[in-house]
Amino acid sequence: MGYIKLTVSINKDKKTNQYELSVEEVNILSCGITKNKAIEEAIDLIEETTKDYFENLKENLSIYKMKRLYPYYLELKDCSRSKIKNMLVIA
Repeated sequence: MGYIKLTVSINKDKKTNQYELSVEEVNILSCGITKNKAIEEAIDLIEETTKDYFENLKENLSIYKMKRLYPYYLELKDCSRSKIKNMLVIA
């Protein structure tokens, strides 16, 4: 597999004083008190959703919105946390 990039948007919510992070390609949203905590939370969620995606592969491939995520999850399937972190590109 080739190297993919995951686009990350980070904003600070003034009401909660937390950083909100979204990873567009795999529809992940996370938050944290610091940018680093929001990024670590996003990586946790990416790992969890990747595992879940393949546990329910047949169902996911039958849903158009989920099927289009297959190339991303296939690339993420065997990645270490550090490789996932390197894939994140802050927009």
